[in-house]
Amino acid sequence: MTETLTIAELQTWFGDTESIISDVSASVRNLKRIEAAANRKKRPATEDAFGTYLSKHIRFTLVVQLCKLFVNKDTERRNFRKLFNRLKYDKYNNRLKQRLKENKGKAGLATQKAAVIRMVNDLDQELEKRGDLIHRLRTLRDRLYAHSDPGQVLPEVTVDELDDLVQLAVTIYNETSGRIFGHLFVPRKGEDWENDPLLKG
Repeated sequence: MTETLTIAELQTWFGDTESIISDVSASVRNLKRIEAAANRKKRPATEDAFGTYLSKHIRFTLVVQLCKLFVNKDTERRNFRKLFNRLKYDKYNNRLKQRLKENKGKAGLATQKAAVIRMVNDLDQELEKRGDLIHRLRTLRDRLYAHSDPGQVLPEVTVDELDDLVQLAVTIYNETSGRIFGHLFVPRKGEDWENDPLLKG
């Protein structure tokens, strides 16, 4: 039986997702700053106990939060594949249909379900390209952060790969929310430590 997708459900989904994206956007920028600061000092970040703790904590945040968006499991309520499936296969309620009609004449906004489906299919291909990376991310979350078995071999996920997923999350959010509601994610000032003296020492 086909479910009905409501405008209220989408607005709630985008609100929750924007909070996660705000968190990972700030986190990945801060992680890159920590690593850059360690490189400027010409010594590994592991020599700085606080820097090591901070780096590990930020990586933990990134892995757990990105899994919420990219891992397709029933327990992950806000993952992108669930959103894509609902946008493609659910019936749209009257308010959502009306919203799309109201987008007529507004540049870049979707005016009918067929346009939304084409957009989702394109974004789905971007997820497919990162299948291996998402699998490694899930393995890290499940084996390292959920279960710490000594001696296990864990996959590596670099800061650049984490940043790539963050940028993809922003793209998916801006494409879906932007083309339906005209609302884009814009990072807020003050959510990272650009001038933090800890990174300048």
